[in-house]
Amino acid sequence: MKKLIIIISIIAAGLFSCDSGLLDVKNPNTLDTSNFWETEADADLGINAVYNMFYRSGTWARWIHYSYDIKSDECTNVSPWLELQDWTKFKYVNYDFNEGNRWIWWEHYKAIFRANQVLAYVPDIPFTSDRKKQRLLGEAKFLRALYYYDLAILWGNVPIIDQPSNPDDKPTNSSQDEVFAFMETDLLDAMNMLEEEYTGDDLGRATVGAAKGLLARVYMMQHRWQDAKNQLHWLVEGEGKKYYGLVNDWEDNFKHTSENNIESVFEIQYSDFNPNGPEGDLPGQCMGLHRAQFFAPNGIGWNEGDVRQWVVDEFLKEKRNDGQYDRRLLRTAWFYNQKDYFPNDDNSIYGRTGWDASWDFESTNTGEKGHRCMIRKYQSDYYRTFETYENPINFRYMRFADVLLLYAECINNLEGPATAAQYVNMVRNRAGLPNLQVGQPQALTNKENFQARLEIERTLELCGECVRWADLMRWGYLESKEKIEILKQRDPDFNAYDTQTFKHKFFPISSMELNANKNLNQNPNY
Repeated sequence: MKKLIIIISIIAAGLFSCDSGLLDVKNPNTLDTSNFWETEADADLGINAVYNMFYRSGTWARWIHYSYDIKSDECTNVSPWLELQDWTKFKYVNYDFNEGNRWIWWEHYKAIFRANQVLAYVPDIPFTSDRKKQRLLGEAKFLRALYYYDLAILWGNVPIIDQPSNPDDKPTNSSQDEVFAFMETDLLDAMNMLEEEYTGDDLGRATVGAAKGLLARVYMMQHRWQDAKNQLHWLVEGEGKKYYGLVNDWEDNFKHTSENNIESVFEIQYSDFNPNGPEGDLPGQCMGLHRAQFFAPNGIGWNEGDVRQWVVDEFLKEKRNDGQYDRRLLRTAWFYNQKDYFPNDDNSIYGRTGWDASWDFESTNTGEKGHRCMIRKYQSDYYRTFETYENPINFRYMRFADVLLLYAECINNLEGPATAAQYVNMVRNRAGLPNLQVGQPQALTNKENFQARLEIERTLELCGECVRWADLMRWGYLESKEKIEILKQRDPDFNAYDTQTFKHKFFPISSMELNANKNLNQNPNY
């Protein structure tokens, strides 16, 4: 103990007796705004750091899938972690629950901070090619808009920060419409800066088509049908048509062996390059898609996500032209008696040929005859018998099939089903189903019936692809007592949804954020 005191005393004496200026010496290996943002290489690193946020647990690697898919009426959470379950079932007790709330908010704003740095500092950097500089700035605007879209859908009323922030900044809330307007400006700018396509190592960067697709989503959330149609037209029938189409095999959209294909409008690049790599800003970080590890069945993964039985039932209501059942169901979910419907297919689950009794839980049954329906989309069972955090399958943020269905929705609202049906038929025909005129003729009788059928078609094609919560919001389900009753029939989790104030349309804002920023207001009725 005496030796320790002596050492501390010597250090203290040295601190008070030396020239104070010596303490201000900078570590030359530490980067900050005074010695970074100087070269074109710095700009490349800067935009890569924004893309790098896709690997974070609070963004698209993990927790966002709970907020979009599991919380919706298509899926449910069967995790033994009750607080995580509650957060997807509208039981918000702890507003500071990291995995459900605070982590997503924090890491989305971290991504926006990085994008803001690119937009603030890159314009002053000399480039050998001004075209490249403009493209990097366009990518930053697109990525900033993408992250603001999540914030606007999940929290609604969030601060707009458009400059590199400081620790003492106290931004105020903006309304969801104000956030959408901010995104609109970013995306209109971006599409004039971005490339229409990329090849080689640049695959996965934001394109003009990606910006137009995301802007169409923003317009549709505001029911600006003509504006959205104008953006989607470029991809479906305009100059961008040459870049996009539907792949022949629907399952190719969910395999690592067929990524960045003609159906991809924007996809997030994942990799198993760093096995057992750490999370965060560390060398050799994990670059995989985590969701597969969390949704894989017991004995393979954490066993936390199920597809609701009504989704399976919808798949089984209509057969293909060849008399067989819709094969999209096989990649969307595993369910107990699937071999009865697909007897000639490989019905194994990660190499297990039989249904394991440990996959069922008496208190959380979601499927037929007391058995579960497990999420299969984006699982890697097609080539291996295990899962890890390093799942290499790229997440298709927007597919051309989604674009076609959004385009049909816009046209139906503007003109009616007669013109809109052809775009839904393209998606159905790829799955082997007959045209709506043959298989679902009632959908063509009026706009309302077409909309109802379109909602089912989007589930059959896109279940588990993080679009459903925004769909429900756009279609008015989250602020209608009558429509909430429909959701309750499909998903009992909606029994906890507040039908008096509809506050559960948005998450509550973390108490820690409110305590740190007195200019920030909680979302209504929390």
